[in-house]
Formats: sequence, structure tokens, C-alpha cells
Amino acid sequence: MLVVVNIVKIMNRLIIISVVITLGTLDELMAQKRMLVKYEIGVAHTNYELVNPQNNVRISDNNHAFHGISASYEVKHNFHLETGLYSKYYGADFYSNSPDTTNLIIGINKIQIPLRIIYRNNILSDRLYFTLVVGSSILINHSQSGFIFSSTNEFKTIGDEPKKSFGLVELGLGIDYEIFNNFSLGFYIRSFYGLNQNINIQYDNINSDNTITNYDINSNGDFQAYMLAVGYKFGKRK
Repeated sequence: MLVVVNIVKIMNRLIIISVVITLGTLDELMAQKRMLVKYEIGVAHTNYELVNPQNNVRISDNNHAFHGISASYEVKHNFHLETGLYSKYYGADFYSNSPDTTNLIIGINKIQIPLRIIYRNNILSDRLYFTLVVGSSILINHSQSGFIFSSTNEFKTIGDEPKKSFGLVELGLGIDYEIFNNFSLGFYIRSFYGLNQNINIQYDNINSDNTITNYDINSNGDFQAYMLAVGYKFGKRK
């Protein structure tokens, strides 16, 4: 718990420093039109590694809504620094239909704080922009609906408790179109990759016909997000 608290404190300081350095004063941002604020909403597909020797376990409900707000600042021509605040739900339903129905439901709510470097440049017209993104994020537990088992038989599980916080590396691309002065619409594809395992569960169940169902579930927190965004850029159009 102490380690988590220290990580949160460090990230908070980094975010404050980055905001102070990159955003400057509001007057300057509005005059130079370097600040872009966006609301993003879309779908996130969470990746899980499932090892099931009997090949009778399936995964469902691992696609969930993903949304948040972000603010970027043009630190140099075509290059932007961005941070934000997102809500990420890590959930899935692992089930077996034969010979018995056995469910493991994963549910974890995370707050995601990214820090991104964005390359943004015009294509085809002065209102259409292509973007490339590289960055990192920290995800922190907001709440947990837990690991819920539903089974008519005896079962046992082993594994590690999910990490309360962990980091992800981000790669992405997208397009923005200024529909009229200062307002824009965007579409982004974001891929997030974890460097260390944060979910690890081994399940072993004796079925009613005395057969065995066992499987391992692992995750580094990886997911892909497909996002729509509405943005507002402060200041007069260049």
C-alpha cells in the first residue's frame, strides 16, 4: 500500500509539473491557439491470455465503454504534449458450457492518467489533420467488483491479487477535422501495452462427471481503444 501511495504522489507531481510547463498561462494559450481540449468516448477491447487444455472455456464481455477528457498543448510546431483523465473498466466473463456451466467474472474499475507526445500535421486541406501518438499511462484502482465465481461444484483457485496500480505504454494514430472555427471532430485508434503481468488466476474444477476443467488467465492490462472525440481549440484560427 505504501508503494502505491508513493507512486500516486510521484505521478501527481509529474502531472502538475507537466501542466505548468506545457500549458503556461491561459492568456498565452488563447492568443497562440495552442491548447486543445477534447472529450473522448469509444470502445475498449481488453486482451486476456487464456490457457485451457480441455478447450471448453470461452471468454465474453471483454469489450466496454471507454471515455475521458484530455488537454494538449503545442510545445513546438506540429508537436504536442497531452495529458488527461479516463475511466477504464477491466472486465470479462469466462464460462464453460460442458459439462457444467462455470463462470468467473472479472471486474475492476481504474482511473487512467496518460502523458503523450503527439505529432499532428495537415493532410489534403488546412482543416484535416493526421496524428501519431506515443506515450505512457498509469492506471489506479477506483473500485473493484471483484472476482466472482458461479459454480455448482467444488472449485479451487490460486494466483496473485490484481495490482492496485500499473503502467502502460501507448501507441496510436488518428485524424482530426475542424468542422468550423475552433471546433473539431476526431477518430483515434489507441493501443496500450503492459510491461508486467497484473492479473494471474489459475482455476481447477471437478465436474459432475468427474472430469476436470482447468484454465489459467493472465493479463498485462493490454487493450485497444477506438475513440470518437469532440474538441475545442482556444484562440483565433490561424
